[in-house]
Amino acid sequence: MRFFIKSAAVLTASATLAACVPAEGQYQGLSPLHRAQVSLTRFAHDMRISQDGSVDEAEQRRLEAFLRRVDVRYGDRVQLDKGARDEVEKAKGVVDSALYPYGLRASAEFIAIGDLPKDDVVRLVITRHLAAPPQCPNFSQPNSPNYANASSSNFSCSVRANLAAQVANPSDLVEGNKQAGPVPGEPERAIDSFRTRALTGTQSLQANSTGDAVGG
Repeated sequence: MRFFIKSAAVLTASATLAACVPAEGQYQGLSPLHRAQVSLTRFAHDMRISQDGSVDEAEQRRLEAFLRRVDVRYGDRVQLDKGARDEVEKAKGVVDSALYPYGLRASAEFIAIGDLPKDDVVRLVITRHLAAPPQCPNFSQPNSPNYANASSSNFSCSVRANLAAQVANPSDLVEGNKQAGPVPGEPERAIDSFRTRALTGTQSLQANSTGDAVGG
């Protein structure tokens, strides 16, 4: 009887330990296990315009207050929902002037969102992406045994968290950023400067005088 109880206890302990070890060891995928969670949010502001498309001073002040309130920043995409209006160039110019201190401009592409604006309204829409870092550290999986030489559950966690915190435009984490292409003349300018500019080692050292210095 004692032998039966002892054997059952050993089998139970073995089953418990086996349940703690994953069947395949660690995560073996090729894509990163940790990724920043990117969310999208939009801010809308209805701006009244006159028949010729101009914007009065009161509406301009409301627009500037709206931009300060939403803390418009680099990476925000600013678009206009013109509704049924065709003449919006003057309104777009007012928006560009208000965005100038922030280094932004309204996109040339219009957007249609929400209910249709009234005839005397042009809607300003700001699209913003926000990046939330993954939860670090992550030791959800044991480091051993690791027969497949797989990455640990905490691998790249801090890198991804720092990337989410430091990326200037979080939308780049979703759709990337297309290269605008090389600037014409820039490589040639650097090569020409290297060939024609005098080497720094051939120039005389700057003479500094300490005669007027006062010691403490």
